[in-house]
Amino acid sequence: MPALSSPYTPPAQGHDTATHPDAVLSARIVQQVLAPRLLQTSAHNLAALKGLTPNAPDWLQAASEPQRRVLKRLVDQCVEAHNALDQLLTPVGDAKTFAQPLLEARIKQVFGIEVDVHQVRLELYSSNGVLSGYKVEDLSLLDAALHNFEAPEALPGHFYLATFYTLDPNQRRINRFHGLGIERFVRLCRELDVGGLYQAHIQQVLPEEHSGFKDAFVALRKADLHAGAAMAVLKQDLSPRHYEALRQVINGEQSVMLNDSPLWYRGLSFIGLPLNGCMVFRLNRQPAIEIPNLLTPESLSDGLIAYIPDDPDHPVKFYPSVDALQARLAQQFLDPGQRRELASVSPSDYQVFFSRFISDAERGKFFASFTELGGEWFTPRTRRTLRQKSQLDFKVQIRLLDEQDNPWGVGGDPWAAVYNEQRARRVLDTRHQAVPTADADASARRRRLEAWLDLGLTVLGVGSFILPALGPLLLGVTAYNLMDDVVEGIEDLALGDRKTGWDHIMSVMENVIVMGVGAAVLARVSPAALETFRPVELANGQQRLWRPNLEPYRQSVELQGVTPNALGQFEVADKTYVQLQEHTFESRFDPQTQAWRVVHPDNPQAYSPSLERSAEGTWAHSLEPATVTITPEVPVPEELAPAPSGFDNAVYAHYGLPKSQIDGLIPRKGIYQSVEGDYYISNVDAQGTRTVYRIGSDVTYGGDPIEARVFDAHNNRQTSLYLRQLEADRWQPVGLQGGGREEQLLSPEHLKQWARLTQAERDSMVIQQFSSQHGLNLQTLQRYIDQSGALTAQGMDFVSRSQGPRAPVQARHLLEWEDLSAHERNELPREVFAHENNLDPYELIGYVNQDGSLTSAGKVLVRRASGESLGPVTGRHLRDWRTLYEARGNKLSAGQFADQQQLNPLEWDDYVQRDGRFTAPGRSLAMQYTPIQDHHLMQWWKLQTESGDAAPRHDFVLRNDLDPDLWRHYVDDHGRMTKDGTLRLVFGEHDAPMAPDEAAPEAGASSQLPVSRKSSRASKRVASTPDQGSAKRRRTQQQVMDEHRVDNNLPILQDPANVHRSLTRALEGPVDEVKVTYWNEILDELSVTERARIGRRITDGVRSWIRDEGHHAARFDELLETKRLSHGPERGWSVVAKRDISRFEVLGPYSGRLHLNTASLRREVAAKGLKAVETYSYATYQPSEGISAHGSGNIMSLINAADMPGAPPLGVNNVAAINVGKYLTFFVAWENIPQGAELLLHYGPDYRWT
Repeated sequence: MPALSSPYTPPAQGHDTATHPDAVLSARIVQQVLAPRLLQTSAHNLAALKGLTPNAPDWLQAASEPQRRVLKRLVDQCVEAHNALDQLLTPVGDAKTFAQPLLEARIKQVFGIEVDVHQVRLELYSSNGVLSGYKVEDLSLLDAALHNFEAPEALPGHFYLATFYTLDPNQRRINRFHGLGIERFVRLCRELDVGGLYQAHIQQVLPEEHSGFKDAFVALRKADLHAGAAMAVLKQDLSPRHYEALRQVINGEQSVMLNDSPLWYRGLSFIGLPLNGCMVFRLNRQPAIEIPNLLTPESLSDGLIAYIPDDPDHPVKFYPSVDALQARLAQQFLDPGQRRELASVSPSDYQVFFSRFISDAERGKFFASFTELGGEWFTPRTRRTLRQKSQLDFKVQIRLLDEQDNPWGVGGDPWAAVYNEQRARRVLDTRHQAVPTADADASARRRRLEAWLDLGLTVLGVGSFILPALGPLLLGVTAYNLMDDVVEGIEDLALGDRKTGWDHIMSVMENVIVMGVGAAVLARVSPAALETFRPVELANGQQRLWRPNLEPYRQSVELQGVTPNALGQFEVADKTYVQLQEHTFESRFDPQTQAWRVVHPDNPQAYSPSLERSAEGTWAHSLEPATVTITPEVPVPEELAPAPSGFDNAVYAHYGLPKSQIDGLIPRKGIYQSVEGDYYISNVDAQGTRTVYRIGSDVTYGGDPIEARVFDAHNNRQTSLYLRQLEADRWQPVGLQGGGREEQLLSPEHLKQWARLTQAERDSMVIQQFSSQHGLNLQTLQRYIDQSGALTAQGMDFVSRSQGPRAPVQARHLLEWEDLSAHERNELPREVFAHENNLDPYELIGYVNQDGSLTSAGKVLVRRASGESLGPVTGRHLRDWRTLYEARGNKLSAGQFADQQQLNPLEWDDYVQRDGRFTAPGRSLAMQYTPIQDHHLMQWWKLQTESGDAAPRHDFVLRNDLDPDLWRHYVDDHGRMTKDGTLRLVFGEHDAPMAPDEAAPEAGASSQLPVSRKSSRASKRVASTPDQGSAKRRRTQQQVMDEHRVDNNLPILQDPANVHRSLTRALEGPVDEVKVTYWNEILDELSVTERARIGRRITDGVRSWIRDEGHHAARFDELLETKRLSHGPERGWSVVAKRDISRFEVLGPYSGRLHLNTASLRREVAAKGLKAVETYSYATYQPSEGISAHGSGNIMSLINAADMPGAPPLGVNNVAAINVGKYLTFFVAWENIPQGAELLLHYGPDYRWT
């Protein structure tokens, strides 16, 4: 019997969870509760949420259901208000982000170098007087520019010493940075004036008169106070009457009274420093006589309510006195468990949090109030030693929110006062974080730096216009509510299970935020989540994730002396119990599912796991399938049997199975699952015939209605029959109507044709007949034609909009389509969806199948938009699929296999049919293996020698994807080298054997085609002196030149069967994502900064050539020309510069036929001869592929080499070849090439000259 707590069966290790039947449903359960406020949350909130593990504190668990609902609503409102303010502040940004590109651009303009202003630092020594020695400042270039300099600091000799240097990742000083001068840098900072520019930027993005900012700020403060007050009542930090008074303040009521006394609005200060944003609501008695010089409201206080926004423990709390508030703060400030670092000087987490209420100019003073000197000697370089105080002596005081207010004044608008104070404080803070030149003060800068560095803190904190995350309590409630909407029985989960569930929720949430909503994104569920949780449906129809564990369902009921009934159940006090593994559980029969279920003892709304009774009469739970199950025999009266109106079973009899196939299985929403994990449905047709069909494991349980694809159980193949459930045992093929004819796409012409009918014709031909006559979906047609026969407004818009331009289908449209439920897709056909999004419906159906799934083109569009890489289909993939296809019990469809392997679906369709069988090209490619190379034989020989025995031949061939028949020519069945194998091992590839199904090339050519290709993989520089000992002859270009043709407008990567068809975009992907994959050491002599700059320039040049594919002739004509040069040895045609070419200029791509396999190359060799093809072949980044330029290359194929064997050198190679992407080769100028000079290129050390 299975254990009471059992993990859900996870996918096999290394298996893509997207193919697991519950993966998509598990993700969609999360998606359906992700409200817009969560998907639009700020990055700070998202990061804070990820760091939580939802847990209900005692005060939340003790809350009643109405109290929880109220709190949830208030917290949701707070999150929405936070999002609104964050969206206003985000365009402002922080000072560092604003200043960095401006500073780097100005440094490049003034000094001519590119600098990382974060990494390059500046150490300044300045005189502090004859008796006081000197001061040391050490900060990054960015911080230096933000703090700015005084005018005298730009004078020569002002600084005793100034050093620019860099730090390694471990923050150890490594070396000086050259190229910068202190006087010019100081002038640069003053002239740039990033502080002044930042102030102008703030005024432009968020001007002072921006009313939306004030409204959003006040809305957030009110929502935050409201939610905090509600939590405070549950935490018993506030009484209900206090809460009601605050609610009146939030609602804008004037002269709020509490206990017949007015409620006064005040602020707080800390050691005389205003705490901006903190508020106090005082409960004060009015004095009998007014003596303003002797009494204030504070002296007659009956207590206070302190509001400290985002406080981790008590954001809103009642205190009997200011002293009580001060004592609580002291406890928080001194908490050693919150120390940020081991050093005793480091502030606690609460000190850092509380500093957000202090202005930037006074923050150093705030932190210093918690420290004292440690007593050690210090120097200007070692800095003084501080430590945290063990006893604090600070003073918290009450202050007026507005200094102009009358202390005894009642009423007013506290929110306007808080906003005005915050706005003024934010502007002042930015002037300290990015100091305008007019405000620059060297002494103030040094004091500021010294105060921060004494505490081990960074120079600048968070920007004033960066909105921090919501408080931990609010986010904690948000997290708990979200997880409670997803996971069933959250209170019963162990900490580890809660973390697993929360990680799953956050993973789905992040994917939806970043990539949009779509199955391609949502199907990625962590194996841990699949192992821990299973999707279930509650009695109310809601879907949840449930941890299969019956321990919380145990009941302590005494069954001793109770006799079980005929079903082995115990009846006590009108309740029925069963025993599982010596534990007692209440059970209840569910008439809807016709199954017995376990009842939760405390929560009647909790999920009820089903119980199953074995043939032996024992009960088992459904955490794992029971060995044998039986369906409770509940007779169904004939008159109550389901109406026989499903599709005709006789039409699909070849897919049908006998009813005995599902005997003993309990249906779930009309789906039967066997112990082996196979899924079945039952359909009753109009003749009353019941037939069983096997369906795929990707059935959409969560859909409304449910949809499923039928599999042919006789050969385990996916069929084209896609069904939609009408009700239990009634199914209808999707996209079929009447006699099985496929529905036609509704077009504007159909509506125009209907509109042209006279009223008499419309009366004689009802809309049902019109839809049937034209093969249209009736529900779709009824969207556009009303009951009177006139076009609806939507119908007229449909016709009129068809005349205008349509938007192209984009990935976001397909993601939006995938996010629709099956029911929504049924209600929103493809042409209607296209109309609502102003898309061409005929283009949309190229991306969306009639059953609602994405076509291969649709999958490619979505995946490339989400950044997924789609690999090419190889023979190895096809052979793996064939093995899986022929395996008994395989449940993976051809499309699922391609998705699992991350293959290009369009390319996969060329080789594999939808039912899993190969196409003709697929059968051909499946027979193509990796060519056997010399290194394969060497690896085998070493493996056999080291093992001392015959190694596993089959495993080696399979692992290296070699042709087993061809391998047998070199290695026999016992693993020993044959004669041919020994000869090739010793002498290399010369007379390789021929595959039996290959046509023989010209005489003397190897069937393995030992083509020696030019290669980018060269040494740094080849010697100008040729190898006189080489036995190889230099090639005579005239032998092949007469046959070679150059066409500069042909594609770069050409289809070998049609050179006018480009393979470039299809194989390399979007142009802006193409990158250099091998630089050939051309950047090695450059500095890191120069290397990055030149690398970007070359990459941009490469992408420009790719974009201009098919139009290269004009570019080549402006750049190069061919000539027969008279100087030097005879070498045929040469390529010379038509103008001066600068170093690192991209000269163009090497174009030609792209051969992806040996068979393709062999066909060209058979037609042209080995020498012709070999002379103009170039290796790609993929070692087994190559480009043959003979007859269809561009001018790049005519570039000569400086160091042809057997000939005097022509000069120094001035051109280098680099690899781009997977298959592209580009030529780049290695030197400055003057006009008229010949272009020379080294062809690589392995090129065989003939």
